[in-house]
Amino acid sequence: MKTNCWFNQNRLLSHLRFATAGTFISAAAAMVLFATLPAPSAYAEEHQFTIVYQFNTITPGVLDPNHVTFTFVGRGHSMLLGNFTVTATAVTPLPQHDCDDTYADLTITTADGTIEIHEEDLNCYTQIVGHWWVTGGTLGASGSGTTRGTGATRNMNGRLVVDYAGSLSLN
Repeated sequence: MKTNCWFNQNRLLSHLRFATAGTFISAAAAMVLFATLPAPSAYAEEHQFTIVYQFNTITPGVLDPNHVTFTFVGRGHSMLLGNFTVTATAVTPLPQHDCDDTYADLTITTADGTIEIHEEDLNCYTQIVGHWWVTGGTLGASGSGTTRGTGATRNMNGRLVVDYAGSLSLN
């Protein structure tokens, strides 16, 4: 009669096999557990928000005769900030071309305070692409990311919708 190799006379080898199998089963259970847990808070900073702007004024030659200044008012919403309002000032060169480098400073006002953001974009007539970063405000925010906008970017009666994506955290 043949003895099963799992239960042979060499008990050390038999116990080693059971211990190894138990270790692999425990490791697999731990991997399943950690794969189903929510992401740690460090990843919660990834954030996206949209602002819908309406032109307020367009003033040529404010900084100097080679630039035009646009002012905007807007509204937005995000999971982190809730509902908020925005005021923004953008400057672009004169004469304007199909696509121009534009920089803007905006203030987001929430129920709890403000966030100041600087943004630099390539502004074409119906599209904006660029990047932004937090420069101050009363909320102690930090972060940066990218912008992508569509709409009437240079029309006084136009509406501009800009999506902001990146990391944003409040201290």
